[in-house]
Amino acid sequence: RQGNRIRFGGGGHAGTWEVPLPKPTTSPFRYLQQHAMAWGRGRVVVLRVGFELIGLAPVNEAGEPAAHVLWHLDTLGGTSLSPERLRLEVLPALPGIRDEEYRVLDPYGSVIAQVGPVRSEYLCYTDKRQLICIDLLTGIRRWSRWDLPQGTILGGDDEFITLWQPEARRLEWIRAFDGQTVGERPCDLQPEQLLRQSGRLAWVLEREPEPHLACVDLITGAVQWSEPRAAGSVAFVLDPAHLGVVAPSGDFRILQALTGREIAHSTITDVPAVVDRVVLARDAQQWYVALSERVPRQAGLQAAQLRSGYRAPFITGPLVAISRRTGTVTWQKLLVQEPFAGDQPKSAPVLLQVYKQPPADLQSGQLTDGVLKVIDKETGVALLEQRGPELIGYAAMSTDPGQSVVNLALERETLRLRYRPRPPEPAMPDWD
Repeated sequence: RQGNRIRFGGGGHAGTWEVPLPKPTTSPFRYLQQHAMAWGRGRVVVLRVGFELIGLAPVNEAGEPAAHVLWHLDTLGGTSLSPERLRLEVLPALPGIRDEEYRVLDPYGSVIAQVGPVRSEYLCYTDKRQLICIDLLTGIRRWSRWDLPQGTILGGDDEFITLWQPEARRLEWIRAFDGQTVGERPCDLQPEQLLRQSGRLAWVLEREPEPHLACVDLITGAVQWSEPRAAGSVAFVLDPAHLGVVAPSGDFRILQALTGREIAHSTITDVPAVVDRVVLARDAQQWYVALSERVPRQAGLQAAQLRSGYRAPFITGPLVAISRRTGTVTWQKLLVQEPFAGDQPKSAPVLLQVYKQPPADLQSGQLTDGVLKVIDKETGVALLEQRGPELIGYAAMSTDPGQSVVNLALERETLRLRYRPRPPEPAMPDWD
């Protein structure tokens, strides 16, 4: 909570383990919650906190839970900036999982600490108008370029890095090995069309000549596949390999991201006529999808939460569990102005909701009630529910798979919940 330590959990290990972060080089910015991000590649985790990048190894070479810091760098290059000179830019709003929802701009309009691509051997980030490529494992600089145009969006794969400039309607691609330009072409895509970008591929929402979802190779401009969308339907990312599309009627389809092939079809009830927000969590067995209409007083509700409820927006609509094995709906329940966080612990057999429920009149000055809910992932049933003005909207969950125990640390007490392990899952089908 103080931005000084990272806690790891899961991977079949009991409980949690921690590693202290290096002392901040740009301390006033380590607490920019909207800017916090992490990328996992093999056994390396890259953490962006404030304007710092930190390479972490959650386990040692033997796979034991002994985390340590691999490298640490400052994307501001040692320069200092006052918070008053920075601007937080909200990216175009699209329902569903977004890699980033905010960007921080310096006084000259350049994005600070933009990261991408992050590959198994290297990662790129920006320092002012400079593009820097470093080795993922050691943090050692490979090369840099000073000619990065303002407003560039980074992408790429192991071979090429894409430099997409929406305002100039231009896309350039350079070699990942040494940063040298290979080619460029006109590109009419706009950020508000972008559903997801991975490697050299982009999944975009097109409106002409009719609404459709398409997968495009950014370097060649070739359309890999295209899928018509019904009026009012919403497409969103389930995981790197799958997309979901839900219509106002409740018709729900799962598509294979690389081919566009439909691999599952089911129905969700109580879908809002207009879906304003999609929040998604997942574990090895299921996806957990919350579909919400526009929630009135959202800003006031969020303001009552710890850290303004970042990453746990309030939802009015269905929360649906979907089997990752069959693609069918396992259970669903209706949330009415309740928050749902996308970063649910994958190793725990329960979902967690913890928040402050403000009074109906936000200006009344009445005390807010704290709410704690623990929901069974298998059935959707609330196993534990507590509320009261003394409850603070904070909790930390850890699991001990060997003992089948979930530890829930609240502000003033710790709860221990025992559970019965699930039987082994059947083999996954061959969707390829």
